[in-house]
Amino acid sequence: MNSLFYSNSNKPIYSILLVVIQFFCIFYILFSDRFYPTDLLLIMYFAGIFLGFWAIYVMRKAKLNILPDVIPGTQVINQGPYKIIRHPMYLANFITLLPLVIEYYSIYRVLAYLLLIVNQVVKMTYEEKMLLKVFDGYREYKKSSWRLIPLVY
Repeated sequence: MNSLFYSNSNKPIYSILLVVIQFFCIFYILFSDRFYPTDLLLIMYFAGIFLGFWAIYVMRKAKLNILPDVIPGTQVINQGPYKIIRHPMYLANFITLLPLVIEYYSIYRVLAYLLLIVNQVVKMTYEEKMLLKVFDGYREYKKSSWRLIPLVY
């Protein structure tokens, strides 16, 4: 990888930048306005939270890493939501935050949500390139699962 993206401490600056953008968007959407959703939006909100916690629970068998880099000892998880979706935590973010953007719409919240989507797609693509290099079976796993949205993407 280009040395521009790595600091002297071997921490990938590119990965850190992706995570910083991700959390900036999430925190902006969460704290930029109040949230009193309608019933449907509340169901959607809690569905996203449930998916996120389920994905984290299943991921406990591997080494959870917020950066998209593969850390030693990591294993590919293909159980629970990972059996169908390769990135259920990202999908959980999108599902959880969308009601917040819909309920108290502002152009800034929409832009933060769109930036989050673009950032997460870049992060997923980068992460999958790393996983393909490290795990022989990852290519097969990709063929048997959806990246983010079943039957769509």
